[in-house]
Amino acid sequence: MKAKGAGLAQRRNDTTGDGRRGDTGPGDTRPYLCIPYWAAPRFPGDEVDIGFVRALPNDVVSWECPGIHASPYEPGKELEVTVDVRNSGHGNTPVIATVVVYWADPTVGFAKPHFFAVGTVAAPPMRDPSQPGVVNVTMRATIPAWAPNHVCLLAYVTHSLDPATLVMDPINDRHWAQRNLIAVSTAKGPVLVPFVVANPLQTEGVFELKARVYERRELELLSYRMKLEPTETALRMRIADGLGKAATEAERNLVRTNLALGAGKQRRYSLVFEPETPLIEDRMVAIEVTLVTGGDRDRIVGSLGIVVTGKADPFN
Repeated sequence: MKAKGAGLAQRRNDTTGDGRRGDTGPGDTRPYLCIPYWAAPRFPGDEVDIGFVRALPNDVVSWECPGIHASPYEPGKELEVTVDVRNSGHGNTPVIATVVVYWADPTVGFAKPHFFAVGTVAAPPMRDPSQPGVVNVTMRATIPAWAPNHVCLLAYVTHSLDPATLVMDPINDRHWAQRNLIAVSTAKGPVLVPFVVANPLQTEGVFELKARVYERRELELLSYRMKLEPTETALRMRIADGLGKAATEAERNLVRTNLALGAGKQRRYSLVFEPETPLIEDRMVAIEVTLVTGGDRDRIVGSLGIVVTGKADPFN
């Protein structure tokens, strides 16, 4: 293994022709910005998240970025959002980075989110990728009273010398991050979760929409943050379209369907599920809903998390 930071001085980012960032890492005095998905090494010899490892690794929950913090949400009331920023560029002075936050209905892929707020933060260079360190900016705004009871937050950080891409892509672009989590209870029986599927790309595409239940080992960090105990209770699930018509058969723990979407277009779906055995109040399982490009089946362009618990009020 290379020494920490070895080779970073030779890497720099460029933009490829399809709008995706061919990121070669920090290497000169320009800023190298990200909203971190992990603030401490995940395993011995690992580095903190400086943004270079994109797409996000499989062991990182893409729909719940710890770098986006929010006060309790209630439609029509002021919401406080704080966003962490790291600058791993090799300059000598802080840069003034711009952070923009959006909100949206629960969505898999982002195309037309609503503006929330914008702020700036002085981001000093933090050159050592083995050392944690971020700065943050706090914004306050009111999400309208007509908004749903669950919303998703999307944020990006940008600078003229290190701009974010136009594609809203928190999984593949270090400038973007999301907090895209719904918590629901099975205390009253089967659950229906409506959500939007959106094509964030600048071209039409064929996609796979997939919902899967997380394995217990994947839930350790998330369950700790939610103060719940992970379990392996199986779920019977099916996907329905915006009119309630079944898009899949009811299956155990995994369902998928294909769809075509134009650039920036979106479509409504629902996930209907219930546990095969009742969930105890302090137990949880989690569902990940992903949108994968048909031309590159390893590229996830949208994700949404659903935490399922037996608690009548999942957030209390």
